[in-house]
Amino acid sequence: MSKRLMLRVNQNKCVGCGLCVENCPIGAITIYLNKARIDPKRCVGCENCLRVCPPQAIEKIGVNEKDSIRMELQNLRQRIDFLKTRLSRYEDMRKKA
Repeated sequence: MSKRLMLRVNQNKCVGCGLCVENCPIGAITIYLNKARIDPKRCVGCENCLRVCPPQAIEKIGVNEKDSIRMELQNLRQRIDFLKTRLSRYEDMRKKA
């Protein structure tokens, strides 16, 4: 199984400043729950984010395809949890109205 280079955000170091988002030429990075997230499908590995990150929270990692899929699945689970929370708040707000 071949390995490929990827960039990831160390969530313990990320301060959510958004400099990586501003410097990503293709929009592969978003801020989610005050932390940066890199979409591995969109990232082209230009390393602009790596160079501008003040707390050095962005890291290069070599991953195989299986690990890449696991990381994407984890990101999707976090997104689902976030959307469920938003939906619940919206439903609560509508009940009160």
